[in-house]
Amino acid sequence: MTMSVSNPPGRRAGSRAWRRWVWGFALVSTALGLGFVAQKSRAKPPSLDPALVVTVGRRSLEVEILETGRIQPREKVDLKSKLAGQVKAVLVQEGATVKKGDVLLVLDPTDYQRELAKAEVDLAQATAAVEFARSQHLRAERGVAQGVAPRSELDQSAHDERSKEVAVRAAEVIRSVAQDRLRYTKIVSPIDGTVIARGIEPGESVVPGVQSTFDGKALLTVADLGA
Repeated sequence: MTMSVSNPPGRRAGSRAWRRWVWGFALVSTALGLGFVAQKSRAKPPSLDPALVVTVGRRSLEVEILETGRIQPREKVDLKSKLAGQVKAVLVQEGATVKKGDVLLVLDPTDYQRELAKAEVDLAQATAAVEFARSQHLRAERGVAQGVAPRSELDQSAHDERSKEVAVRAAEVIRSVAQDRLRYTKIVSPIDGTVIARGIEPGESVVPGVQSTFDGKALLTVADLGA
């Protein structure tokens, strides 16, 4: 005898109801989740700290560039001495700003003052000698004119006068040289600029030339550092 087994109608109806309930719960949960996300997205953003707020404005952009290089002066002069002597004073330090003609260094002028004094004495003697020679020449001219002096005396007096005049001019040249040498004891700046090197100190000796110290250094170096 054959028997067939089947689910009762009540059980099938309950299974369908259960599935509908599960799907409904899922749809409701999904809707609630989407609604929460939408509400979250519409929520007011948190307020900012005023200290973090910067007002934007237009202005020049300052850019600082650091670069390594070497400053090259437009003009640089190594000071030299035209005389030999001992340094009496150095009137500037490195970094000092100087003008053209400023006295920067002084040599001991004692020997050159004496040299000038002697030249002035020699010039005075030569001037006195030429004045005497002129008076002798005038006397010889009168003697020849009066017939009491020979012509040779007149010629000799004229020669003496010319010789004494040459001696005066020579003495004037010597005095001028002595004046220059005394002036050279004060070494001045040839340009406007800055003292960038000092190679001499008071009491040291200098020699004439571009490298004016015995160890080959320039006395002072002045440079034009202008832009």
